[in-house]
Amino acid sequence: MIDTARPGPPSGRGASPRDEAGTEIPGDVAAGRASSVVAVIDTVILSGPGRQLVAQAVLQRSRGTAFRIVTFRRAGRPVSPFVAYAEARGVPCDVIEESGSLDMSVLPRVRETLARAGASVVQTHGYRPSAIVRSLRALGWYAGGWVGFYHGATAEDWKVRLYHALDLRLLRSADQVVVMSRPQLALFADVGDRAALVFNAVLEEGAVAGAQDCAPLFPPPTVPRLAAIGRLSPEKGVDILLEAAALLKAEGVPFELFLAGDGPERAALEAQAAALSLGDEVRFLDRFTTWARCIAPSTCS
Repeated sequence: MIDTARPGPPSGRGASPRDEAGTEIPGDVAAGRASSVVAVIDTVILSGPGRQLVAQAVLQRSRGTAFRIVTFRRAGRPVSPFVAYAEARGVPCDVIEESGSLDMSVLPRVRETLARAGASVVQTHGYRPSAIVRSLRALGWYAGGWVGFYHGATAEDWKVRLYHALDLRLLRSADQVVVMSRPQLALFADVGDRAALVFNAVLEEGAVAGAQDCAPLFPPPTVPRLAAIGRLSPEKGVDILLEAAALLKAEGVPFELFLAGDGPERAALEAQAAALSLGDEVRFLDRFTTWARCIAPSTCS
């Protein structure tokens, strides 16, 4: 991990190729023998999009692409667990320290990081990385490709809704926008073929910590076992799933339902399950390391 809170002095002359600002460029990239991708993401947690990004980075690096991740750390706060997750899988990360979300000093430091990596393509994941790369382009500090990823949105408060609106607006400046569903693709109909649909991947067994070498929490099912995996937030529709489960129970259909994840709707959904008398059928689980061991026990030793 490279913490670029205080960039060090430039290296000695002649050691490696450098850009016009004197920043070192990887030799293979400078010679045109390899492409270099830098993904910019701002996250304090290890999320589904973060795992997908790391899986993509591992694959691209295995194919000879130089791929690294840039993320941020608020001064005085710990580094996101996402960084340890990525580095444990061989994906290098640059962690840029900042004083707050409006710290403009991150712009020259991101510029330096992109130049040092010889970035030919930058990926952005989230509204703030998109705002940073759009600003770098406006300042003439970055002229390479830009692929913006749209991961969807939640709507629990006005701030989140504002971030979503900014994300939609900023992504229209990207060379390519990647979305994960057809409804999302419809949001970018005005950009034409610059929007591409790429469905979320199913990570290979062992790609996520906790998916192997573990003992199952529950024995193999004796009735149909249903599962919903994701953030417990309004747009996921878990409340509708619970209503459907209540209909199954009313018709005498045996089943068990695992709800894996956490989020702002957790307490409300637990209360709904209790009100629907689903206490024996529904289990609320937490993190991946928990549900990986009970939803797919056949993968565990």
